[in-house]
Amino acid sequence: MVLSHAYPSHTRKDATVNDENAAFEPLRESIKESIRSHKTGLDAWMYNGGTIVVLVLTALVSILAGKDVLPSEYFWITSVLSAIAGVLVALERSLGFGQRWRFHAELKSGYKTVLDMISFYFVISHEDADQKKKIRAEIWQSLNALRNRESAIPNSGGSVTG
Repeated sequence: MVLSHAYPSHTRKDATVNDENAAFEPLRESIKESIRSHKTGLDAWMYNGGTIVVLVLTALVSILAGKDVLPSEYFWITSVLSAIAGVLVALERSLGFGQRWRFHAELKSGYKTVLDMISFYFVISHEDADQKKKIRAEIWQSLNALRNRESAIPNSGGSVTG
């Protein structure tokens, strides 16, 4: 943006800052959308809830397997509870709820860090062009690293990138 020298210098600086801020707005919105896409709730509940259920089931199996705890006609209950616990462990291993939960939490945190870097960028004095250039490069590098990790969701199958 070219400004006339008739404007006071602080007005030119303010206009430049406003232009920069406006230029970053689509990036901010894109990052906020990325943060929203990394929901951690379901994976966290499946991982932690599944772990609790498996622990309770195995404890019940241990208690019920004791001598004379169950009448002989109900011997099958311990086998069923043990099988259910095994299936839940297999589901966690195959679907990787814990890994996926950590993955989404890490990316969400990474994107929030980039938003913080963008906010910090505007705190730097406009006269410190070298520092602003350095921060812009760090923003780009961080965002690029995060975007490259997007296809690496644990236990979701292979991804083809080109």
